[in-house]
Amino acid sequence: MKRYQFLFLTFVILLTACQPAAQPPTPILVPTGTASPIPTSTNTPEPTATSEPSPTPIALPDTINQTFSGVSVIQRESFEFVIQNAAPQGWQSDEQYAIWVTKENQLKAQPSGNGPGGGTVFYFSGEKIIPNTGVYLTFQYTGTAESFTLGFDNVNPNGERILGDNFRSVAMEMRGSNLQAYGNQNRNQINGVFRGNLILQPDTWYNVALALDKDHNFIIKLWDPNDTQKQLTYFRNWPDFPTAYYFISWISAKRSLLIDDFTLFKFDEIIPD
Repeated sequence: MKRYQFLFLTFVILLTACQPAAQPPTPILVPTGTASPIPTSTNTPEPTATSEPSPTPIALPDTINQTFSGVSVIQRESFEFVIQNAAPQGWQSDEQYAIWVTKENQLKAQPSGNGPGGGTVFYFSGEKIIPNTGVYLTFQYTGTAESFTLGFDNVNPNGERILGDNFRSVAMEMRGSNLQAYGNQNRNQINGVFRGNLILQPDTWYNVALALDKDHNFIIKLWDPNDTQKQLTYFRNWPDFPTAYYFISWISAKRSLLIDDFTLFKFDEIIPD
């Protein structure tokens, strides 16, 4: 009996040994969370702004800086020719077509004589002349008969020219071959004189500056650009005069006038001679 049991156990052991060994489960590889690389910035750098060239400073004659302190330019009229017989923007004349820009880029005034008084008024309405501002220009005239003027006429707050009892003006007048200054007040003209050593001649370029300050001082200075020691100056205080004007001229039909380098400027004070 024991012999049979021994044989049975031996058989079981041999059968079990013949079975394939159980394989451990193959581990499932889970990929580790590898962070995706952060892309580097591909933004195109903004182009560097190209600086605009600075405008060329407007040069003024030394005589201006010797007459006024703290001078700076407000604007300059270049009188660019566009078409025949056309007046530049901001310029007006009582007689139509009495002013125009020449092909040499200068403003010319030459009335026909068909208007009232045998001449015309022309003026710049593009900017008011107020205290501590002035006008610089170059001019040349022809003829010796009758007269022409360069000066200031007062305007109301709307920029309209004032006529009648409230009219005020300060100007230089070339009458015949004689130069004088005057102020108009309450329809009365009060004449003044220029100090200096300059004698004006036709067909010659001259410089002139006209200005007023906050104390109602008015100045008109003329000089020869080729010899700045030759000058004429009118200076007078006009109390109670208004504070807003236009640059203005009256010219006889027996004259003509060329204007160039028309420049508006501001300043701190008039420098006494």
